[in-house]
Amino acid sequence: MKQLLIAALLFTGTLNTATAQIKTKPLAASMIPPVIKYSGKVTKALQFTDESGTYVTFTTETGITNSKEDDMGKAALYAYCYKATGNTTVPVWQVKDFVDECPVDIKAKFVPGSFAVTDLDKNGIAEVWMLYQTACRGDISPDNMKLIMYEGGVKHAMRGTTKVEISPKNYYGGKYTMDPAFQKSAPAFKQYATALWNKNVKQKWE
Repeated sequence: MKQLLIAALLFTGTLNTATAQIKTKPLAASMIPPVIKYSGKVTKALQFTDESGTYVTFTTETGITNSKEDDMGKAALYAYCYKATGNTTVPVWQVKDFVDECPVDIKAKFVPGSFAVTDLDKNGIAEVWMLYQTACRGDISPDNMKLIMYEGGVKHAMRGTTKVEISPKNYYGGKYTMDPAFQKSAPAFKQYATALWNKNVKQKWE
């Protein structure tokens, strides 16, 4: 029942950022402290405060760029987290993934709506979530998909692929594995992660 409740809240968008212990607010790209250097274009930015302090976290994407020498293209995405300490910012963690030297279709994008801050285990320390897809393909095949969560400086990861419909009753892909940190984590983490994955696992082709 608890798992179904978390999944239902996630699907309806009411599983928001938190408990009373975590305070969050959205940030425009211009509000990111200028001392913080980053690559790409900001796609989402948040400030949050938990029992350990105040933080700025955000995601960026470079988009696709093509080489002038050949037909190869590349794209990258990043996520950053900095702790605000007085007038300074201290890096806490960074995520980077990319597709490089790809001659066909390229993808490196965060899943809209997946970037969030929670406190699911109610310990006063925020969890930062993100889900993204990468691909270099010239056919109808699944994208690589990764779900990353940080609680403090501890990384949790799920890795797998999207699920592509090959016939009305048959799909290809969609499997995932949880790393040891997720496997040993609180049940609420695994339930949230699984619900977020399942919500976004089906590949849509236009």
